[in-house]
Amino acid sequence: MYETVVVPLDGSPLAEQALPHAVALARAFDAPLQLVRVFDPMASFAPGAASHAAGVASGSLIEETERVEREECERYLAEQERELADKGLRVLTTAARGPVVPTLVDLIQGIASPIVVLTTRGRGGFKRFVLGSVADSLRHQLEVPVTVIPNTAD
Repeated sequence: MYETVVVPLDGSPLAEQALPHAVALARAFDAPLQLVRVFDPMASFAPGAASHAAGVASGSLIEETERVEREECERYLAEQERELADKGLRVLTTAARGPVVPTLVDLIQGIASPIVVLTTRGRGGFKRFVLGSVADSLRHQLEVPVTVIPNTAD
């Protein structure tokens, strides 16, 4: 039914709470896990700072930030891949650059018959309105099943 179980991760223990659920689905459907982590070097800069930094440093600051963030993402995904592969699972990883939601939507739309499993930060009310929700955005923008594991830690 599902050919790939996609798990967006941000490097936090909260996001990793989706993994046991994703593992169960991967085993049930005999499907690989596709671990995805998106990084956005531009988000590391305050508004306006990126263009100023790019002008002053000819882009070297942004390039260095991107290199460091990509390496950290790849290292994190490799660690997760090793742990899951040791449990006998097939695991694919993707570190992608860009704004989180549009990048995830593009990646997931390119995967045949996926199901997405992720956690929510558990924000509600005003905070959710102001900060938005990756899980909610994906749920509305994707035309594939999205399983959202609620954060019960808050």
